[in-house]
Amino acid sequence: MRENTQSPGETLLTRTQIGSRIRELGQQISVDYSGRELVAVAVLRVRFIFAGDLVRQIDPKISLRMDFIAASSYGDRTNSSGHVEINQQLQVDISGRSVLIIEDIVETGRTLRAIQDTLWAADPDSVRTVTLLYKEGPDNRDLTLDYVGFRIPNVFVVGYGLDFAQMHRHLPDIRLLESAPEDGMKDHTVQ
Repeated sequence: MRENTQSPGETLLTRTQIGSRIRELGQQISVDYSGRELVAVAVLRVRFIFAGDLVRQIDPKISLRMDFIAASSYGDRTNSSGHVEINQQLQVDISGRSVLIIEDIVETGRTLRAIQDTLWAADPDSVRTVTLLYKEGPDNRDLTLDYVGFRIPNVFVVGYGLDFAQMHRHLPDIRLLESAPEDGMKDHTVQ
């Protein structure tokens, strides 16, 4: 069995930068959804840190429900299998409601497209997306992202909920992975 020994390296985004940008995103979302009911849908499992920090920045006057959906295409690898599986469906009825998908990173957009398609099939009033990190590439230029925290280069990052083989999620900042994983590091994690 291969052991994953890659270490986190240089800091790309500090906890201060992340916290400041999340406050700004929360303020903008609060303005945009003022007077409306909102269902925030966090994509499990890595988004729990960003999702928790973000929803606490949304104005408490907004009627907010929280739900979770699970999707995967990576497993313990650094490159996508290309096949997206929705592993957990919503528990909240989103029909006729405003939905905000909370992503931590958008890369190829395959996972996000699959989630958007799944949610639109439930007949919501609207579906918007917020992502902490966005890596622009040839496969995702046609994506509509309503709120973007940071645009980053095509590097593999860990920390602040992002992992490599379930490691490094606990780091308070976002760091580059020090060495390339054995299965070929093209880009990062969760699309």
